[in-house]
Amino acid sequence: MDIKEQKKVLREKIWRLLEERGAARFPLPLKDRIPNFEGSNQAAKLVSSLAEWKKAAVIFVNPDFAQFFQNLI
Repeated sequence: MDIKEQKKVLREKIWRLLEERGAARFPLPLKDRIPNFEGSNQAAKLVSSLAEWKKAAVIFVNPDFAQFFQNLI
């Protein structure tokens, strides 16, 4: 399986697990999107504590619900 196929399989698994476990949040369905999920605000805090985040001169954040809290940091 090449890297493109591996990424596709992993994305589909994540989308399925988020929906099965009730962690998926608007907008739905998650398929073919950057998934919004319960706890995305805590994830944003964790990302902002990474050395890579702190050293970065420029950070691009998508204007998706899933990355909303990242825009506030």
